[in-house]
Amino acid sequence: MTYRQVPGPDAAFLYGERPEWHFHVSALIMLDPTTSERFSFDEVVDQLRRRIHHAPQFRWKLVEGPFRLRLERPIWVDDPDFDIAGHVHRVAVPAPGDQRALHPKTGCGQRRCWF
Repeated sequence: MTYRQVPGPDAAFLYGERPEWHFHVSALIMLDPTTSERFSFDEVVDQLRRRIHHAPQFRWKLVEGPFRLRLERPIWVDDPDFDIAGHVHRVAVPAPGDQRALHPKTGCGQRRCWF
């Protein structure tokens, strides 16, 4: 099994995370299916599935050290059960389909989101 120890600064973020203060990152891709006659959500997922090997870190999962005493930093390991379909979700935004309609779907509410 290939593993990589989490660098110190990244481990500090992990240890600082609390239920009320998340340090994780999400991504949002807005696609307009009307711009292509060949567009399909399944094709987007298939393209990601075929190309994910170019960014192997997206297939890693975090594992605590064997002693769980936090004497050592956690490690990243290859996830043998990784499935891109568990990470890509299709969400329809109500009309007019603008950022205001998108905010409730993203959890941004009324605060500023970076998109």
